[in-house]
Amino acid sequence: MRKNTRRTRRSTSRNMTVSELRKLVMEEASKLSGELEDIESVKAEEVDADGYADTLESDIDMYEKMGLEERRLHREYKKIVREARKVRRNKNLAKKKILRRLK
Repeated sequence: MRKNTRRTRRSTSRNMTVSELRKLVMEEASKLSGELEDIESVKAEEVDADGYADTLESDIDMYEKMGLEERRLHREYKKIVREARKVRRNKNLAKKKILRRLK
């Protein structure tokens, strides 16, 4: 039977205690001003959809290119695996010939 050589990974993060969590919340609450702004007074910048069309299009193009690259690499990988199997088979045949002649 094989020896289990896998190591269990332990996470480096630890749980916060209640007091640490309370302290963190209090620090964050002190940073807030406590006053909420009126919704009507907040000005949002409106951008037409065509402003983001170029970025979306470039993301889609990148996705398609990566898909093509992945297929190309997969074809190359299969080709290399076939060649490796041939080499391994020929190596084993040569080894058997050598061992037969040594007997």
